[in-house]
Amino acid sequence: MAADKKMETIVSFAKRRGFVYPSSEIYGGFNGVYDYGPYGVQLANNIKAAWWKAMVQEHENIVGLDSSIFTHPKVWEASGHVGGFSDPLTECRECNTRLRVDHLLEDVDVFADEKMSEDEINALLTENMSKLRCPKCGKSNFAPARRFNLLVQSNLGNFTSDWTKDPTYLRGEKRQGI
Repeated sequence: MAADKKMETIVSFAKRRGFVYPSSEIYGGFNGVYDYGPYGVQLANNIKAAWWKAMVQEHENIVGLDSSIFTHPKVWEASGHVGGFSDPLTECRECNTRLRVDHLLEDVDVFADEKMSEDEINALLTENMSKLRCPKCGKSNFAPARRFNLLVQSNLGNFTSDWTKDPTYLRGEKRQGI
């Protein structure tokens, strides 16, 4: 059975049994975004409890912490995340797939350092364009690379329409799935 067919079968089962439902399904929903049903909530709680017990309660030198999901922007500036927590992305102009430039270049044995400037990355991209292929459509037609900041910005407490004023960021761990 193909991997996509397996996933379709699992998702169908999980929906029928009340584990998950596509979020906002009656309004068209979002691909890959699900709400937990009654069994899904219970399963998630059981997994969290087992993890908490194994990682926190069974170790006397570890304490648990449940902090807020928002952190003051100065924390992220001081840690270097605002200025440097980004990936160079390009977009395939044929199929609109977004791809990390450093990964595309690695596929043709060209090393791109994460500390390179956007101009340096684009020079490598342009120089090697004929060797690069989109993994989805196989074409070699890429837009110039741009830095994509991986922090999720919010406007907590900012009631203006200017999101650049007093930005707030979600903690990186809150963006990852368990």
